[in-house]
Amino acid sequence: MSPEYLSVKPGFGGLEGTYEEAKVVFLGIPLDSTSSYRSGARFGPSRIREASLNLETHLMSLGVELAEKGG
Repeated sequence: MSPEYLSVKPGFGGLEGTYEEAKVVFLGIPLDSTSSYRSGARFGPSRIREASLNLETHLMSLGVELAEKGG
């Protein structure tokens, strides 16, 4: 069983696509070496991806669907 912070999570905002198709790539690196007193920074990248699933992708005021622009 692999550590939780290394498990595969959905992409940012639930957007799907391949690396080759991407216009922008965000790379999350799970690293705890700079933490003092308490570890846990390694969970940051996966938690950001997890929280991004709650973002609205349709901007009604602009009439833009972000999934179509960035996916």
